[in-house]
Amino acid sequence: MNGFKTFFTFVFLMIVFPAAMVSAHGPNQNHQGNHGPHNNKCQWEAFGETAKVIELTSDCAVYPDCLSDGSFTYSGVSFIYTGSSFKKKFGYLKFQDINQLSTDYNVTNTDCGGGSPRFSIELPNVEGTLCSIPGDSCSIFVYIGPYPNFTDCAAGWQTTGNLIGNADLRFDTSQLTGGTFYDSYSNALALAGPVKVLGIDLVVDGGWTNPGGGQDILVNNVMVNNFTLNANGSGGLCEHD
Repeated sequence: MNGFKTFFTFVFLMIVFPAAMVSAHGPNQNHQGNHGPHNNKCQWEAFGETAKVIELTSDCAVYPDCLSDGSFTYSGVSFIYTGSSFKKKFGYLKFQDINQLSTDYNVTNTDCGGGSPRFSIELPNVEGTLCSIPGDSCSIFVYIGPYPNFTDCAAGWQTTGNLIGNADLRFDTSQLTGGTFYDSYSNALALAGPVKVLGIDLVVDGGWTNPGGGQDILVNNVMVNNFTLNANGSGGLCEHD
Protein backbone atom coordinates (compact mmCIF):
# COMPACT_ATOMS: atom_id res chain seq x y z
CA MET A 1 0.00 0.00 0.00
CA ASN A 2 3.02 2.33 0.06
CA GLY A 3 2.23 3.31 -3.52
CA PHE A 4 -0.88 5.09 -2.28
CA LYS A 5 1.32 7.81 -0.77
CA THR A 6 2.63 8.78 -4.18
CA PHE A 7 -0.46 8.60 -6.32
CA PHE A 8 -3.42 9.09 -3.97
CA THR A 9 -4.76 12.54 -3.11
CA PHE A 10 -7.39 13.26 -0.49
CA VAL A 11 -9.23 16.53 0.06
CA PHE A 12 -10.61 17.58 3.44
CA LEU A 13 -13.96 19.34 3.38
CA MET A 14 -15.90 20.83 6.26
CA ILE A 15 -19.53 20.49 5.26
CA VAL A 16 -22.53 22.05 7.02
CA PHE A 17 -25.83 21.66 5.22
CA PRO A 18 -29.52 21.80 6.03
CA ALA A 19 -31.29 18.50 5.49
CA ALA A 20 -34.78 17.10 5.66
CA MET A 21 -34.42 13.44 4.73
CA VAL A 22 -35.20 10.80 7.37
CA SER A 23 -34.40 7.10 7.11
CA ALA A 24 -34.94 4.19 9.47
CA HIS A 25 -31.62 4.87 11.17
CA GLY A 26 -31.81 8.66 11.40
CA PRO A 27 -31.88 11.77 9.20
CA ASN A 28 -30.01 11.85 5.93
CA GLN A 29 -28.18 8.53 6.25
CA ASN A 30 -27.55 8.72 2.50
CA HIS A 31 -25.39 11.83 2.85
CA GLN A 32 -22.19 11.72 0.85
CA GLY A 33 -19.45 14.29 0.62
CA ASN A 34 -18.86 16.15 -2.63
CA HIS A 35 -16.65 13.54 -4.28
CA GLY A 36 -15.82 15.55 -7.38
CA PRO A 37 -12.62 17.27 -8.50
CA HIS A 38 -11.37 20.18 -6.41
CA ASN A 39 -8.95 22.96 -7.23
CA ASN A 40 -6.99 22.80 -3.98
CA LYS A 41 -3.31 23.53 -3.31
CA CYS A 42 -3.13 21.35 -0.20
CA GLN A 43 -3.54 17.66 0.38
CA TRP A 44 -6.18 18.60 2.93
CA GLU A 45 -8.28 21.75 2.84
CA ALA A 46 -10.34 23.15 5.71
CA PHE A 47 -13.49 25.22 5.37
CA GLY A 48 -15.17 27.17 8.16
CA GLU A 49 -13.80 27.65 11.66
CA THR A 50 -11.50 24.64 11.55
CA ALA A 51 -7.98 26.09 11.58
CA LYS A 52 -6.91 24.49 14.86
CA VAL A 53 -9.81 22.32 16.02
CA ILE A 54 -11.72 19.98 13.78
CA GLU A 55 -15.20 20.49 15.18
CA LEU A 56 -18.12 18.64 13.63
CA THR A 57 -21.61 19.71 14.67
CA SER A 58 -25.22 18.80 14.05
CA ASP A 59 -28.07 20.98 15.32
CA CYS A 60 -31.80 20.57 15.73
CA ALA A 61 -33.75 23.17 17.72
CA VAL A 62 -37.08 21.31 17.86
CA TYR A 63 -37.56 17.70 16.75
CA PRO A 64 -39.14 16.71 14.39
CA ASP A 65 -39.83 20.27 13.17
CA CYS A 66 -36.15 20.79 12.34
CA LEU A 67 -36.36 18.08 9.67
CA SER A 68 -38.91 20.04 7.67
CA ASP A 69 -38.16 23.70 8.46
CA GLY A 70 -34.56 23.67 7.21
CA SER A 71 -32.95 24.21 10.63
CA PHE A 72 -31.42 20.73 10.89
CA THR A 73 -27.70 20.73 10.07
CA TYR A 74 -24.94 18.15 9.74
CA SER A 75 -21.22 18.27 9.02
CA GLY A 76 -18.31 16.07 8.12
CA VAL A 77 -14.91 15.56 6.58
CA SER A 78 -14.48 13.93 3.18
CA PHE A 79 -11.57 11.98 1.77
CA ILE A 80 -11.60 12.33 -1.99
CA TYR A 81 -9.50 10.44 -4.51
CA THR A 82 -8.55 12.65 -7.48
CA GLY A 83 -5.22 11.25 -8.72
CA SER A 84 -5.50 10.09 -12.32
CA SER A 85 -1.93 8.75 -12.23
CA PHE A 86 -2.95 6.42 -9.41
CA LYS A 87 -5.85 5.10 -11.48
CA LYS A 88 -3.57 4.45 -14.46
CA LYS A 89 -1.10 2.45 -12.37
CA PHE A 90 -3.21 0.77 -9.70
CA GLY A 91 -6.84 1.21 -10.71
CA TYR A 92 -9.36 2.45 -8.18
CA LEU A 93 -9.07 2.06 -4.44
CA LYS A 94 -11.27 -0.91 -3.63
CA PHE A 95 -13.09 -1.64 -0.40
CA GLN A 96 -10.69 -4.51 0.25
CA ASP A 97 -7.75 -2.07 -0.07
CA ILE A 98 -8.81 -0.10 3.02
CA ASN A 99 -6.49 -1.38 5.75
CA GLN A 100 -6.79 1.48 8.28
CA LEU A 101 -9.90 3.42 9.27
CA SER A 102 -9.81 5.24 12.58
CA THR A 103 -10.17 8.53 14.42
CA ASP A 104 -9.74 10.14 17.80
CA TYR A 105 -12.92 11.84 18.98
CA ASN A 106 -14.35 13.87 21.85
CA VAL A 107 -18.12 14.25 22.25
CA THR A 108 -17.59 17.33 24.51
CA ASN A 109 -20.75 17.95 26.56
CA THR A 110 -22.97 16.11 24.06
CA ASP A 111 -23.07 12.43 23.08
CA CYS A 112 -22.93 10.03 20.20
CA GLY A 113 -26.25 8.65 18.96
CA GLY A 114 -28.54 8.35 15.97
CA GLY A 115 -25.81 6.54 14.05
CA SER A 116 -23.48 9.52 14.53
CA PRO A 117 -20.56 9.90 14.32
CA ARG A 118 -19.81 7.31 11.66
CA PHE A 119 -17.63 6.62 8.67
CA SER A 120 -19.53 6.36 5.40
CA ILE A 121 -17.91 4.46 2.53
CA GLU A 122 -19.64 5.22 -0.78
CA LEU A 123 -19.73 2.54 -3.47
CA PRO A 124 -21.14 2.50 -7.02
CA ASN A 125 -24.21 0.41 -7.75
CA VAL A 126 -22.30 -2.16 -9.79
CA GLU A 127 -24.48 -3.52 -12.65
CA GLY A 128 -27.48 -2.17 -10.75
CA THR A 129 -27.32 -5.11 -8.34
CA LEU A 130 -24.87 -4.16 -5.56
CA CYS A 131 -27.25 -1.75 -3.86
CA SER A 132 -30.58 -2.59 -2.28
CA ILE A 133 -31.70 1.05 -2.56
CA PRO A 134 -32.49 3.04 -5.72
CA GLY A 135 -29.76 5.17 -7.25
CA ASP A 136 -26.26 5.04 -8.65
CA SER A 137 -24.51 4.46 -5.34
CA CYS A 138 -24.93 3.20 -1.80
CA SER A 139 -22.82 3.16 1.33
CA ILE A 140 -21.39 0.97 4.04
CA PHE A 141 -21.60 2.76 7.38
CA VAL A 142 -19.15 2.10 10.21
CA TYR A 143 -20.53 3.34 13.52
CA ILE A 144 -18.41 4.92 16.25
CA GLY A 145 -19.10 4.50 19.95
CA PRO A 146 -19.81 1.64 22.36
CA TYR A 147 -21.32 -1.46 20.76
CA PRO A 148 -24.16 -2.43 20.37
CA ASN A 149 -26.16 0.83 20.61
CA PHE A 150 -23.35 3.27 19.70
CA THR A 151 -24.54 5.69 22.40
CA ASP A 152 -23.27 6.78 25.83
CA CYS A 153 -19.80 7.67 24.58
CA ALA A 154 -17.26 8.28 27.31
CA ALA A 155 -16.26 11.85 28.10
CA GLY A 156 -12.94 13.28 26.94
CA TRP A 157 -10.75 12.12 24.10
CA GLN A 158 -11.33 8.55 22.92
CA THR A 159 -9.97 6.53 20.02
CA THR A 160 -11.77 4.09 17.78
CA GLY A 161 -8.68 2.01 17.12
CA ASN A 162 -8.52 0.50 13.66
CA LEU A 163 -12.11 -0.29 12.67
CA ILE A 164 -11.03 -2.48 9.77
CA GLY A 165 -11.27 -6.04 11.04
CA ASN A 166 -13.06 -4.90 14.22
CA ALA A 167 -14.88 -7.86 15.78
CA ASP A 168 -18.00 -5.88 16.74
CA LEU A 169 -21.04 -5.85 14.46
CA ARG A 170 -20.64 -2.13 13.74
CA PHE A 171 -20.63 -2.36 9.93
CA ASP A 172 -24.02 -1.38 8.51
CA THR A 173 -24.39 -3.01 5.09
CA SER A 174 -28.18 -2.61 4.90
CA GLN A 175 -27.93 -0.50 1.72
CA LEU A 176 -26.27 -3.45 -0.06
CA THR A 177 -28.01 -6.50 -1.47
CA GLY A 178 -27.63 -9.24 1.13
CA GLY A 179 -26.56 -6.80 3.82
CA THR A 180 -27.92 -6.05 7.28
CA PHE A 181 -27.84 -3.29 9.87
CA TYR A 182 -25.62 -5.10 12.40
CA ASP A 183 -22.95 -6.68 10.23
CA SER A 184 -19.35 -7.80 10.51
CA TYR A 185 -16.33 -6.55 8.64
CA SER A 186 -15.86 -10.02 7.14
CA ASN A 187 -19.35 -9.99 5.63
CA ALA A 188 -18.91 -6.42 4.39
CA LEU A 189 -15.71 -7.60 2.73
CA ALA A 190 -17.54 -10.54 1.15
CA LEU A 191 -20.24 -8.22 -0.22
CA ALA A 192 -18.06 -5.37 -1.47
CA GLY A 193 -14.40 -6.43 -1.39
CA PRO A 194 -13.49 -5.83 -5.06
CA VAL A 195 -15.79 -2.82 -5.50
CA LYS A 196 -14.15 0.55 -6.11
CA VAL A 197 -14.61 3.26 -3.48
CA LEU A 198 -16.13 6.57 -4.60
CA GLY A 199 -15.37 8.39 -1.35
CA ILE A 200 -15.08 8.09 2.41
CA ASP A 201 -16.74 10.50 4.83
CA LEU A 202 -16.66 10.98 8.59
CA VAL A 203 -20.15 12.32 9.31
CA VAL A 204 -21.88 13.95 12.29
CA ASP A 205 -25.65 14.28 11.83
CA GLY A 206 -27.20 13.10 15.10
CA GLY A 207 -28.27 16.49 16.43
CA TRP A 208 -31.91 15.41 16.15
CA THR A 209 -31.32 12.97 19.05
CA ASN A 210 -30.64 15.91 21.40
CA PRO A 211 -33.05 18.73 20.45
CA GLY A 212 -31.78 22.11 21.58
CA GLY A 213 -28.36 20.67 22.38
CA GLY A 214 -27.34 18.92 19.20
CA GLN A 215 -24.02 17.16 18.74
CA ASP A 216 -20.68 18.94 19.08
CA ILE A 217 -17.89 16.45 18.37
CA LEU A 218 -14.18 17.13 18.03
CA VAL A 219 -12.10 14.80 15.88
CA ASN A 220 -8.38 14.44 15.34
CA ASN A 221 -5.96 11.98 13.73
CA VAL A 222 -8.55 10.86 11.19
CA MET A 223 -6.90 8.02 9.28
CA VAL A 224 -7.60 6.33 5.98
CA ASN A 225 -4.75 3.93 5.25
CA ASN A 226 -1.53 5.97 5.54
CA PHE A 227 -3.24 9.36 5.22
CA THR A 228 -3.82 11.24 8.46
CA LEU A 229 -5.69 14.47 9.10
CA ASN A 230 -5.01 16.18 12.40
CA ALA A 231 -5.68 19.58 13.89
CA ASN A 232 -2.10 20.68 14.52
CA GLY A 233 -1.43 21.23 10.85
CA SER A 234 0.37 18.01 9.92
CA GLY A 235 -1.05 15.55 7.47
CA GLY A 236 -1.20 18.30 4.87
CA LEU A 237 -3.89 20.40 6.59
CA CYS A 238 -3.33 23.97 5.40
CA GLU A 239 -4.19 26.95 7.53
CA HIS A 240 -6.13 29.88 6.14
CA ASP A 241 -4.14 33.07 5.56
